[in-house]
Amino acid sequence: MGIHYLAGNHDMIKGASFAEIEENDDPRYFHRRYLDLGAKWRVVGNNGWYNYDFSVYHDQLAEVAKWKRVYWLDSTIDQPISDQAREDLVLGQVASQLTAAKRAGKRVLFLTHFAPATRP
Repeated sequence: MGIHYLAGNHDMIKGASFAEIEENDDPRYFHRRYLDLGAKWRVVGNNGWYNYDFSVYHDQLAEVAKWKRVYWLDSTIDQPISDQAREDLVLGQVASQLTAAKRAGKRVLFLTHFAPATRP
């Protein structure tokens, strides 16, 4: 199996472009990839992203953008789309990966950097 990795926000602020994060061809990079472990299990990787559901301002995008520019280190990440659009991209990627695993009859171990959380 070897060692694999995903990119997190602290990796992304170190000059990697959006295209490099999405399309890195390093065979150890696990974003949008999977590895089957025997007949039953599939390890699925996706860097993930976030949509501010954790925030009390989750439905006030202008407030979130203001807060992000002032306080959040992630505002320096190269990103040609909004956080909400990136979250939608990630959700589509993950849905596709999970659907493929289901069709293959695999149980899934999902790896991500940005762990989702639900609001209470």
